Amino acid sequence: MICAKEELSLVTKKYIVQFNIKDNNFDLGERRVYVTKDESLAKNNIGKEDNLLNFYNLYSDKWITYNWTDIAMYTYPNYDMLVTQNEEDSHFYESILDIITDNPKVKDANEKILLSIQELKDIFYNTVEEAKKIKNISQDIIDRHRDLFLSEFFSGQNAYTKNKLLFNLIFNLNIENYKNKNYDLDNIVKTYFEVLDYYSNIAKNDLKEEKDQLDEEEMIAEIESIEEILNDSVIGLKDKCNEIVRTVKEDNYNLEHGIIDMLEDWPPILFPTPVFICDNTDNDTLMQENIWLFTDVQPDEN
Repeated sequence: MICAKEELSLVTKKYIVQFNIKDNNFDLGERRVYVTKDESLAKNNIGKEDNLLNFYNLYSDKWITYNWTDIAMYTYPNYDMLVTQNEEDSHFYESILDIITDNPKVKDANEKILLSIQELKDIFYNTVEEAKKIKNISQDIIDRHRDLFLSEFFSGQNAYTKNKLLFNLIFNLNIENYKNKNYDLDNIVKTYFEVLDYYSNIAKNDLKEEKDQLDEEEMIAEIESIEEILNDSVIGLKDKCNEIVRTVKEDNYNLEHGIIDMLEDWPPILFPTPVFICDNTDNDTLMQENIWLFTDVQPDEN
């Protein structure tokens, strides 16, 4: 009987397998990756070695040699596509190698996985473009979050979602910031003001277009009143944010809590709050969600 490592090496020559890889940066974090040894699916030979645990990672598009102890678990995606259920469930007595050998459904199972991988890549790059509408994003931060997002990082019950990614791209935050509680407060405030200006300018343009179509003085005056409220709301929130910064710097108010205080106070006139600022399902800021994801500690427990 062959060992599990040998079996994986043989299976992946035809079939894509999912690994849950322990992330050494975290006590509880893992990454989901899809691997293969099928050279028709590998785009290059980067990192290729003659090693049982050397597999082509379909997210990062390179060959990686994994440590056996880092593979928390492995599964066979779309396994139900490969077998035919019968009254005796006889396939449970077959080895996975027997099941995939000369099985024409393996191609369909693999293609379904490849489609999901491409969909995730599309989400990532569309999110990058969405972030760039608000702020210039360096290639370095894009690359750092690409591997983390595409490997479907998760910790406990939390997953690295699109909105958490979008928040980190825009505010230029990475794993180390959360782990070390090291945040550039001035840059975060500056970025928050840019986000406020971005959405307030959209609202102003909408109001201007509406006003340009009006003839009645009373209706025009009403729009101008809304414009004034909008301007006052944005200025008022910026003043409040600056006061929080002062409190953090001069009165030693908790840095993380100070940032969360700012992000929780979005102007009602600009509702709904952007989903990458505050999760409208439970009113947690994405700052809180990311802290929990990357440290496994909710902010109010600090």
